Amino acid sequence: MKVESMTVRQMCGRAGRPKIVDGKVALSRGDAYVLLPEAEFNTLREEYARVESVVSGLNGVRPLAFHVVSEIVHGRVVDASSFADWHSRSLAHAQGQALERSQIEDVFSALVRLKAIETSDDGETFVATKLGKLSYAMYFSPWQVCGWFLNFMRLFRDKQKIDSVSAPWALCNTREYADGMSGAGDSAEHVAAFRSACSKRGLMLEKPPAVVGTAYRALMDGKRLPGLEGVQGQLLADIGRVTTTLALMEKMCAPSWSYGRWSDLGAMIRYGIPPAMAALTRLDGVGGKRARILWSCGVRTPKELLSRPGMHDKLRGRLGGKVFDSILESAKNA
Repeated sequence: MKVESMTVRQMCGRAGRPKIVDGKVALSRGDAYVLLPEAEFNTLREEYARVESVVSGLNGVRPLAFHVVSEIVHGRVVDASSFADWHSRSLAHAQGQALERSQIEDVFSALVRLKAIETSDDGETFVATKLGKLSYAMYFSPWQVCGWFLNFMRLFRDKQKIDSVSAPWALCNTREYADGMSGAGDSAEHVAAFRSACSKRGLMLEKPPAVVGTAYRALMDGKRLPGLEGVQGQLLADIGRVTTTLALMEKMCAPSWSYGRWSDLGAMIRYGIPPAMAALTRLDGVGGKRARILWSCGVRTPKELLSRPGMHDKLRGRLGGKVFDSILESAKNA
């Protein structure tokens, strides 16, 4: 995989950081080793010696909204004046990127529509909502958080079960994925099949986010799709943060959902196991493989593991004595 020269420079920079000694900046040094393929050594060495200029991406409504919401959470930005003051200290401002009053108004309007901010009691300033605080705390775009909130709200309102069609639809059907996804490649038929499955439930979905939904669905089915391996890898890397966000969302903003099984949803995506089996992953040390072993031996819930001592010897043989004893102890505390 090609790594940009700026990324290499940034990673190498972690080998040494300036330090403060007696109130003064003292330079520190470190060594970094970059391994290059022999066939491309000279070309890549020259390329990595040239570092691109850093240009601020803090322009447009979406980048501004993503970053300013944290300032609103902390009360440092509350109106147009404090917004402009915050921007004046940015790299974008230093590079001459102007911030118009109309842009500030557009950002505030977008965040209000997304239910990330609201006007305070005085009617003159803005404060962050629970969704806005969640976006900041979990480092997700307000568009992403609002999209998940509305999508899952619809599923629970319509009493749809959370499965390998509805959950991928709710997770992928957001502005972030609608604007930022490439084609499906070799998985076009899978994408079409997923959109069709959603349509049958009245869940409409455009093609770009459906690529992400298809990747989620395949993971829940325990499959890796050609052309979407990279997307699936990214989703797996982030699934813990996603399900934590959803759990907090329910607790803070929508207790009426009464779902509470977000860690199970994470296990379904991470390990490709059905909802009933996912409950077993709540036990310490149990992932997809061990959940399947427990299931194959007739264990359906943590409590069942305790109530059926006759299978313990068999499970000890399959899992190993120490592992099984640890799982058993976890079941007692479940």
